[in-house]
Amino acid sequence: MSIGIDLGTTNSCVGAWKNDHFQIITNDIGNRITPSYVAFTDYGCLIGDSAKSQIFRNCFNTIHSFKRLIGRDFYDPIIQKSLKYWKFNVVDKNGKPYIQVKEMGVTKYFTPQEICSMVLSRIKKLAENFTGSQVNSAVITIPTCYNLTQNKAIVNAGHAAGLINLSTISNTSASAITYCMSHKSNGDQNLLIVDLGSSNLSVSLVVIEDNIIEVKAVACDLYLGGEDFDLRIVDYFVQEFKLKFKKDLTLDGRAMSRLQTACERAKSNIEIDDLFDNIDFYTSLTRWKFEELNQDLFYSILEPIQKVLRDAKVDKTLVHEIILVGGSTRIPKVQKLISKFFDGKKLNQSINPDEAVASGAAVHASILSGDVSEKLQNLLLLDIAPLSLGIETVGGVMTPIIKKNGTVPTKKSEIFSTCYDKQLSLFIKVYEGEHARTKDNKFLGNLTLTGIPSAPKGVPQIEITFNLCSRNILNISAVDKTTRRSKSIIIDGSENNKDPTLLDQGWNIPNNSSPFSVPIFISGSKNSPQLSTPTLIYGSKSPSTFSIPNFTPEVSSPIDTSKSKEPFLSKDSSPIYTSKSKEPKPTSMPFLSKDSSPIYTSKSKKPKPTSVPFLSKDSLPIYTSKSKEPKPTSMPFLSKASQLSTPVYIRSPIYQQRENISQDTQEINKVIFNTTNYYRWYI
Repeated sequence: MSIGIDLGTTNSCVGAWKNDHFQIITNDIGNRITPSYVAFTDYGCLIGDSAKSQIFRNCFNTIHSFKRLIGRDFYDPIIQKSLKYWKFNVVDKNGKPYIQVKEMGVTKYFTPQEICSMVLSRIKKLAENFTGSQVNSAVITIPTCYNLTQNKAIVNAGHAAGLINLSTISNTSASAITYCMSHKSNGDQNLLIVDLGSSNLSVSLVVIEDNIIEVKAVACDLYLGGEDFDLRIVDYFVQEFKLKFKKDLTLDGRAMSRLQTACERAKSNIEIDDLFDNIDFYTSLTRWKFEELNQDLFYSILEPIQKVLRDAKVDKTLVHEIILVGGSTRIPKVQKLISKFFDGKKLNQSINPDEAVASGAAVHASILSGDVSEKLQNLLLLDIAPLSLGIETVGGVMTPIIKKNGTVPTKKSEIFSTCYDKQLSLFIKVYEGEHARTKDNKFLGNLTLTGIPSAPKGVPQIEITFNLCSRNILNISAVDKTTRRSKSIIIDGSENNKDPTLLDQGWNIPNNSSPFSVPIFISGSKNSPQLSTPTLIYGSKSPSTFSIPNFTPEVSSPIDTSKSKEPFLSKDSSPIYTSKSKEPKPTSMPFLSKDSSPIYTSKSKKPKPTSVPFLSKDSLPIYTSKSKEPKPTSMPFLSKASQLSTPVYIRSPIYQQRENISQDTQEINKVIFNTTNYYRWYI
């Protein structure tokens, strides 16, 4: 049997499609929703309603809101903001959040994914008890703008809970399915779906025609939800208590948990006996005060709505129905603001905001399991990619290949080329996000294409293809169109989506480079010594600052040439200079590398020419970029252990503003080919 699970931050709901209608599955005490809580006690682990009841007397071991932790690093702003209000302990382990609890007297550490798995396991058991049949397939709903890493974490948690056949769907898409199944379509309908849950806001613009549901655009605010409204109230009452009784409630975790629970239950009268130091706290909160405390949060709800309409290119007057989903949409001020934005249009509240998501997920699960019900035969969901997917190019720039709001499944290809003569390999880093710089986006993985034939810059044609399937699995391939040599990788959001070639060689590839750097591979030309392994180097903002990694898994810290009095030596003691570094006063002998090859900078003064040019170890003359020898090259200054760098091109003229970069920091050349209309950026 298949089920649909609305995995919420505060509460979860589970449903099934049975006998051609929705069926919400109740828990063991008859409730249609189950708290997403896990409590660890001296006698074992509790999940659901029994766990939530532990919040007063066992607040340090009662876990909730774990969805805000899933797929994020410990220092993520959302986590750091929430730590102030969580009474359970979240610790940093290798940059990842771990939850510390004490169970049966033993201190234990759990990942958010493991806590999520416990809740899903409980929901699975409830469904099996209710239906009397085994459940091994499910569709779990996720926030609209979850990235691949967060999606993968949810899928892994479901697998650990025993849900073998598992898929995910966004909350708003599931709600659209529920609406479509409950209402007859009269031609094209533009639906705006607003899902305001406990921890985030999701908005979608959906077009429905003849049971075909096409998502046009999505937008999210991962920092806005019902919990944020409650925390504003908590802060207000903490200050009120402090003014009245001169005591700080934040020093008592139990008191804060009781106050927070009281604020969640009732937005009007707050009555708590023996709240702190035998003090009873009785107060009230008017609607006016509640709206005043959250005024900025309420108005921020309109921003994703406006963004969705812009992205979908739909005027607000053309929206036929506005569907409200999520418990927080019951707040009168929220409804009033949304209605006012649409010029007083009546909001559609025909579907249950607490159960709409689970119902749609149940229908989707039934379709995926092969249900032949007549009502489901013609139902089709065309979902979209919530975030752009692309690669890092020169300067740490994000170059999208699959753009946000593109229909899924989809396959996109782009052509890139080399920017140095005789470049033999290409290093590609994959990112997800909407920021212009990759350092602000989510790193997904990398791959390396080697064996590129030696050719002048701009000649090789490397086709990079992104294939995003409906289950949020990204297949990436890089193909040399001349030799058909290729390299591919599958990215599903897990932590090990890195090129195994690099891992085998012991390289520690950082997730993000500096704001002005791009990871590149140095590949030797046939006229220069070959390295046994590729060397990773980072091009920097200024020629006076660059980073050269040691030949160890760790990358060295940047070297500042502007302050050093000695030449910087490579591993083989060959001095390396930038184009503006000051060379020591000339000596009787030029600076020699280990193989006795003199190295000069572009502005250094060479000794008077001799009858024999300076030779490298393999008897090939070495010239600088400005020497007057035959056919000067633009090669950087090479030591035995360094070779030409290989950045990736920016594909389109979207980033033309980079032409304004100062010439004394980076030299940028624009090359236009007759066969293509690409701008070739290189440093």
